[in-house]
Amino acid sequence: MAHWSYNEFLAFVLVYAANSDQQVVSKELDFLYNRFDVDLVNRMQKEFNDLSDSQCVDRLLMYKESYVSDKVALDKLLEDVSAVYLADGKMVSEEKMALMMLRRILA
Repeated sequence: MAHWSYNEFLAFVLVYAANSDQQVVSKELDFLYNRFDVDLVNRMQKEFNDLSDSQCVDRLLMYKESYVSDKVALDKLLEDVSAVYLADGKMVSEEKMALMMLRRILA
């Protein structure tokens, strides 16, 4: 696996977030496609689909030191995750739990 750029890492995190309630709604997809190149979103969605839950967490941890090295970077990343969750106008309980989990994993 090639080393990801920050943009690739961020796209993966946001795809991971969009999938956290087991359904990616059209407004979440629109958010992702407006933020990133369609090919990147599709590549990260395939990456997500090909990994188990524990492998996804391992992937997040692999890039933690490079891209989430302080509280400012973590807060910015979680702000971006929250934006995905709120793309459809609400944050459901599964998304709230996933946000809390991401905070713990990446802190």
